[in-house]
Amino acid sequence: MNSNFHVNYSWTKDALSTNSTEQIHLLVEWSYGAIRKRRRSVPAKAVGSDLQLELKLEEGIHLKKVGGCRTTLHVGEHGGPAIRLGSLYAGCPKYAVFTFEVEPHATGRILAVSMEWSMRKPDQPLNTVVRADPLFLQFTTHLGLLQNAPNPRVEKYVKISDSPCLVKEAVKAFDQGDPAKGDFLLRRRADELLILAARSGDPDYLIESETIEKLQQLLDATLDPDLFIKVKGF
Repeated sequence: MNSNFHVNYSWTKDALSTNSTEQIHLLVEWSYGAIRKRRRSVPAKAVGSDLQLELKLEEGIHLKKVGGCRTTLHVGEHGGPAIRLGSLYAGCPKYAVFTFEVEPHATGRILAVSMEWSMRKPDQPLNTVVRADPLFLQFTTHLGLLQNAPNPRVEKYVKISDSPCLVKEAVKAFDQGDPAKGDFLLRRRADELLILAARSGDPDYLIESETIEKLQQLLDATLDPDLFIKVKGF
């Protein structure tokens, strides 16, 4: 079971300063088995349910928020912050972005957080631990390390995971009779993602930009019947 459950962890930065409190993001990606394209008519096979991730935070490490997945924080079995991630399907990758506030620390490599994964297998009534991973952070005064560019893959998922909150704010503006504000928020986000797509060459930014633009058009269509006809296929 464990050999088929794959998890990858990526920090925004390789190193943190010893002198100041910093915010850092952690991208967590998980999947079961080989990732492959499948036909929509063929449902993915569920290999487990009630997937949960519990974090054990070391001193000076504070979890601020979780994005990228539909979940809410709760207190885990061992007293740490935990999230429920639903069922696990073969070949279907998922991700979450964790934002931490990290207090200053002496130079060196320290254990920052431990990740414990559990799930309920089809033939078992209770959750069992399927893997546990210690994650470390490096603290330094070396300017060369501190000035390294952030991990672009993590930065991308941080940006994309922020979209749902912005969309909720825009939809709320439309619902409250302020379509100009909602339209502005969505157009600005779509343009921002389009610029990032052009600079990075990453198609994921373009896909997200087009999705936001279609949503903006769909919301505008509630005010303009002619426009609704053009975007009803969204």
